Amino acid sequence: MTLQVVESTVRPLKLLEVSGSPRERGHQQGTQLKAGVHRMLKQEFYDYFAKENVSKETLLQFAAKHIPFVQEYSPETFQIMEGIAEGSGASIEEVTLIQMHEEMHTPKDKCAVYRDHCTSFGATGPATVGGETFIGQNWDFHTEIYWNGEAPFLLHETRTDGPNLLAYNAPGFVTWAGMNSNGLCLSWNSVPRRNLDVGVPTYVIISEVLRSKNIGDALAAVVRAKRAGCFNFVVADENGEVYDIEATPDDIDVSYFDRTMGHANHYLRLKYKDGQMAETVAYSPDKKEANMASVVHQNRMDKLLAQSSPNIDLEACERILRDHVNYPYSICSHESETKHSITFDSWVMVPRKHEWWIARYPACQNEYVKYAAN
Repeated sequence: MTLQVVESTVRPLKLLEVSGSPRERGHQQGTQLKAGVHRMLKQEFYDYFAKENVSKETLLQFAAKHIPFVQEYSPETFQIMEGIAEGSGASIEEVTLIQMHEEMHTPKDKCAVYRDHCTSFGATGPATVGGETFIGQNWDFHTEIYWNGEAPFLLHETRTDGPNLLAYNAPGFVTWAGMNSNGLCLSWNSVPRRNLDVGVPTYVIISEVLRSKNIGDALAAVVRAKRAGCFNFVVADENGEVYDIEATPDDIDVSYFDRTMGHANHYLRLKYKDGQMAETVAYSPDKKEANMASVVHQNRMDKLLAQSSPNIDLEACERILRDHVNYPYSICSHESETKHSITFDSWVMVPRKHEWWIARYPACQNEYVKYAAN
C-alpha cells in the first residue's frame, strides 16, 4: 500500500501497518502512537472535564462501568484495546475512556447538536453511472483535535481470522471509520444525544461492524449492541447494498436505499414527542444565535444528489463534497473567527472496487488520493 503525496496545507495521511493477534495489533498501535494516546487523554478528557470540575478519578470510574459491556460484545475489540493500553502505558480504563469520546463530549443542552459535524451520503443503482455504488462523507470536527492534520491517520490491519481492515483513525481509538477487504464500508454522522447509557461506546460498535464478513453481520452488530450513545451509520458492501442506521440506546431504524441518500446531524426517521426543530438547531450558549447548518447540509446534499442522478460518478461525488453553499457552515466546512471546526478529511468509498478516495483539508483545494482495502 503506497501513500501518494499531493500538495496540501497539512501533511499527507500517515499509514500505520499492524498485524498478528488482536492484542498484538493493539500493542503495535499503542507503542507507535504512545505520545498521541496520552495527548488525547490530557486534551480531550482530563483538561476538558477539569473545566467542569470533573476529576480524572471520576472519569476513569465511569469508564470502568463500560468495560464489561465491551468485553461481552466484542472480545476482539477489547483485546485490541488491551494491546493499545499495554503499548502506550495507559490503563485499560483510559483506553476505554477514549472510545467513549462520542458519548462524553455532550453539549450541556441535551437538544443541541454540535454546530458542524459530518455530512454523509450514499448513491447506487439507477442513480449512478454503470450502477456503481458510492458512499462517503466529510469528516467534520473541532480543530483542537486535528493537531494540524497529524491526529488522523490510516490504520491497515492484517487479520488472521477475518477480513483485513483499512481504517480512518486517531491515537488511542480502535476505529473511526473504514472499509474492509470484503468491500464492507462504513461512514457516519453524529446526531443529538437524546439519551446516553452505560453500554458499548459508538467507536467500539464501528470497530465490530467493520470486522464483519458481510452486510448481514454488519447490521446485526449494530442491532445486538447495548448501545451507550446515539449515531447515524451509512453501511454498504461490494454488492451495492446501502443501509442507513439511526440509533439511540433504546431505539433504532434500519433503512434500505437503492438510489441515493444523504444525512446531516439530525434524525430523519427516529421521531420524538417533543419534535425535531430543537434538536436540529445548534444554539449559542446564550440561546441568542441559532445555527441551521445541519438543515442546510441535509437539504443541500439531497438536492445535489438529485441533480447529479442518474449520472453520479466519482467526480460528481467529489464535487458534492466540495460544495460551499452557506460558507463557512457549508458541506465543505471551513474555520472562521467564530467557527472552530473544519472538514478534517473528505472521502468517497467505492466498495465493489475496494477503493477509498481521500482528500485532506481543505478538500476544495486538494486532490483525492486513492487507497485500496486489501
